[in-house]
Amino acid sequence: MPILKLNIQLPKREACPLRFLFTKADRILKRREFIALAECGQRIQNGHFIAVFSPNQLGRSRIGITVTKKVGPAVKRNKIKRLVREYFRLNRHHLAGHWDINIIAKRQAADFSSEKAFRSLTDIFARISKYDHRQ
Repeated sequence: MPILKLNIQLPKREACPLRFLFTKADRILKRREFIALAECGQRIQNGHFIAVFSPNQLGRSRIGITVTKKVGPAVKRNKIKRLVREYFRLNRHHLAGHWDINIIAKRQAADFSSEKAFRSLTDIFARISKYDHRQ
């Protein structure tokens, strides 16, 4: 029986103007990158998060997320990671410059709402943007 070939053209996806995508290229994935960032990066913190950051030459900001078992069970740890990824995806265009950022959750981050998390992350990202990497 012959195979029929259909020429169906799918509509092209329009490019998102601000690129609210979150791909693997936007993440710090390798252990050696986390270690290098911890050794040579700057640290800032607030009540819920610690941020270790360093400028990069990749042309985009990247994020790594660290949530230890001390923070809580897997459900809470995964929720924190989802919130941080979502905040980064929606707000990375506000960052001045291109940074590698590792967000480390503190124990206090386990039991708070998404609004509190976003306010806390807004504070962290604003402070990173003000940092002058030429110092």
